[in-house]
Amino acid sequence: MLAPLLELVASKAAQGAPPSPPEWQYSGFKGLDKTLSTLIRFFLQSFEGGRFVLMPEFIASVGPAAIAPIIEMRRSGYRFPTVFVSMLVLGYLYQTMGAGVILPFWWALHLLLAGHETVPMPADYSEATLVGYFVGFVAFSFAMVTYQTPGIIGIWQFFPAYVLIFQLFSLLSQRFLSRAMFGTSHQALQAIYIFNIFSSVVTHAYTLIRVFKSASPLDSLKDIYLPGFSFASDSFTVLCQDFCKWDYIYIAAATLFSGLWLLRGTGTRLYALGVFVVSSLLLGGGAGFSLIWMIKENQQAELHSKSELAKEEKQK
Repeated sequence: MLAPLLELVASKAAQGAPPSPPEWQYSGFKGLDKTLSTLIRFFLQSFEGGRFVLMPEFIASVGPAAIAPIIEMRRSGYRFPTVFVSMLVLGYLYQTMGAGVILPFWWALHLLLAGHETVPMPADYSEATLVGYFVGFVAFSFAMVTYQTPGIIGIWQFFPAYVLIFQLFSLLSQRFLSRAMFGTSHQALQAIYIFNIFSSVVTHAYTLIRVFKSASPLDSLKDIYLPGFSFASDSFTVLCQDFCKWDYIYIAAATLFSGLWLLRGTGTRLYALGVFVVSSLLLGGGAGFSLIWMIKENQQAELHSKSELAKEEKQK
């Protein structure tokens, strides 16, 4: 995570914050193990033994935001090796600096370089992305939120690499063993978005149930969603949870802006913005992101269909 926050967290721990767990040794490399131990402490304090109500919804919203660059970079015409290496670097920066810091910069750079020009998405790539996402992110995230043990939290930190590795395995298996299950790229991508909406609904409902079961629902709602505006808190746990909330806000802002930017037409953008606001309030942030990208996917499918019809007309 961010170095200044880590230094602050370390100082709070030294001043009497909850005792830190011992240094975990996963790899045998001192630098890597030190970073992992810091991240594990951060997540353990953020979870607060399951009392941080927002964490499942936060993780369910990270998924749609994390998978979008993998899809859009390939759609912009970059070949798989370039996407693979770029996403590995981006994933490393996610986990060491915070996705809320890196995603806005990545999207700004991507939108400046790629613009609105797109190429048809290969069906095998879309299916491989679905496989990588479900095995590499969804499965490990479910395990982390369910068990919240140091080992699983440490393993989860490498999810960007898992997604890409399983995506690569799927591409190789399609090439040498079988064909893609989906007829078009849009079907596989829509499956990702539909699942994300479902997981967002479930986790958002969990959050709201906890809110309305509390003695003061309005205060509980503010406490769950609104981060603090100062790092002056004496609580190590509150610092970690506030960082997650700010991370959530910046991830949401970057994903929302990029999704709207990539849509074509003012009317479509306004419609998508309205859908995002309403669905985020009712179904959760992950559903809001996913519905924007579903609108974009439908628009891409329509544009591709028109392009194919135009080519056929020319050939006649």
